Amino acid sequence: FFVWGLPKLLSKDNFFARNLESVVFRTPFLGKFHLSGVLARFMFSLEMVFRSGIPISNGFELVLKTTNSPNFRIDLRKIIAISHQGLSCQVLLKELKWLDPLSYSMIVTGEVAGQIPESMRRIYELKVEENRVSTFALIGMISTLVLLTACILAAYQIISM
Repeated sequence: FFVWGLPKLLSKDNFFARNLESVVFRTPFLGKFHLSGVLARFMFSLEMVFRSGIPISNGFELVLKTTNSPNFRIDLRKIIAISHQGLSCQVLLKELKWLDPLSYSMIVTGEVAGQIPESMRRIYELKVEENRVSTFALIGMISTLVLLTACILAAYQIISM
């Protein structure tokens, strides 16, 4: 279900998908994993938009088409609605309620330094690395659980003889 079903459910743009994703974002392990993946994809897309020289309002519309997160799509629609006012990137991205403080501070620093695409690239790399580490942690937990279960079953077999 988590491999095929959850991404399919979350790709829809309806009330159920938004609430399901909100619950997934708040779960301890899966939420961080999913959120990091969504943020990585978002930052990669936004970095490409900035590097290509597309105006920011049009760029957010392009990123909206590539985002598979219902909650990010809602936030992006808000950003698109106010992006024509000539606001800075940090003000616009403050509308992303799922953007973590570290990523936001990196964007603010990048904008002040005139290096927004580079800071978005760094956020992308950070989120990909977070997911890689989370994957290894999950594999470690599962393999430990399997080994522990095998030991308990072997002990039960020995005791029952």
